Amino acid sequence: MKSFEISEVFDDYMFVQPGGGHYPAPDGWYPLLGLPGVIDIQHHAVLFCKLRRPVETQVQRLCLNGVIDKIRIHRSARVNAPDTMLVLASDLLREFEVCKVPLMPDAEVQGFIDEVHSRTGDRVNT
Repeated sequence: MKSFEISEVFDDYMFVQPGGGHYPAPDGWYPLLGLPGVIDIQHHAVLFCKLRRPVETQVQRLCLNGVIDKIRIHRSARVNAPDTMLVLASDLLREFEVCKVPLMPDAEVQGFIDEVHSRTGDRVNT
């Protein structure tokens, strides 16, 4: 499995609040789950990501009908190498491995979440 820097996998991030029974995000944006803080209970928002185009194309080829349902990051030293996180993608039926990225400790994740909030004005409703 290939290893990439996080910036080689993800292009951008934003928090999205629910509307009409779902999270209305623009096309090409996917829920990014698995890290602490990506579900913002206080503001009822979920972190969405935009994949870099080559990664998105690769993931779409593996998905049923090319439809990506969500992206999940798995942080587990038991499963992964102690310095990496596994990036997984899901279609409507299954989840599969995409690549590995460097481990983000909790403090680094919190800084990342804070940066997304400050850069995007906390939420986006579309």
